[in-house]
Amino acid sequence: IQSQLAELREIWKEHQIIQYLDDGWSGETSDRPALDRLREEAKENKFEALTVHSLDRLSRNLYQQGIIIEELRKRGIEIYIKDKAIEFTGEGKLLFDMLGAGAEYEKWKILERTRRGRLYKARRGLIVGHDAPYGYTYVKKTQEKEGYYEVNKKEAEIVKLIFELYLKLGSIRSVAKELTESNIKPRRGKYWRQSTLHKILRNESYIGTTYYNKHQAIEGNNEEKKYRRRVNSRLKLRDRNEWISIQIPAILNKDLFNAVQTLLKKLHRSNERKHSYLLSGGLIKCAYCGSSYTGETSHGCVIYRCNNRHKTFPLP
Repeated sequence: IQSQLAELREIWKEHQIIQYLDDGWSGETSDRPALDRLREEAKENKFEALTVHSLDRLSRNLYQQGIIIEELRKRGIEIYIKDKAIEFTGEGKLLFDMLGAGAEYEKWKILERTRRGRLYKARRGLIVGHDAPYGYTYVKKTQEKEGYYEVNKKEAEIVKLIFELYLKLGSIRSVAKELTESNIKPRRGKYWRQSTLHKILRNESYIGTTYYNKHQAIEGNNEEKKYRRRVNSRLKLRDRNEWISIQIPAILNKDLFNAVQTLLKKLHRSNERKHSYLLSGGLIKCAYCGSSYTGETSHGCVIYRCNNRHKTFPLP
């Protein structure tokens, strides 16, 4: 991106420049901070011309490109690709559509090739990606050997402790509290979250098998967060027959792991909701902290309570 900026600055060095930069944001989405600022400032006549290094810098979606370009044209703003103005004659419109379609096609070809290469690697039993589960360290690829996971002895001991504590205490909240009081910290952050511990307790990697192609990225629907760097920001579990197994060193014995899975299922069934809460799903918010209220039963009464205590636990 810096090389693209340098080229544009050199072309337009005789002019006053306003820069709109969405570094690291996917061109698939039109909800990007700098793009929104550009469109707002176009309404305020902050600039007379827009130059992009290529049309896919504006959007990777042909339909979105057309909307943005038409919006700017109606305000009398000239549009350039580098130093060449887009002419909206019949031929110019054809060229514009071809460039936009080419950008969209290129995006899908890149995704297809990347996915095909990763699937091929996983089917050969090789690790895909370098973000190792807690308890393991990723050893980088060398000329002699592909990258692999090795057991992180310090973290592995904590994994065993988490499983043993859960069997003993029967509650993920109690495990989080016990780890915090023992000053045992997670790999990232200061405190153990229940969601993190739940993932660890369900992770089959610890008995020697990790999986690739386990999740599918889908479009997120969290309205509380306006901007997302990627369109597909949420994960959905695939059918198990699509998972690709990869063998790695085991940390736990299968008896301990299976005992924890049995307890998790038993407690999950006992915690299934017995009541219908009409105002759940974020329909009402806490006036103090803004968190959603959730419905639950307390001492025989059906009530709504602020969800903040779950987010912050084990903090007060």
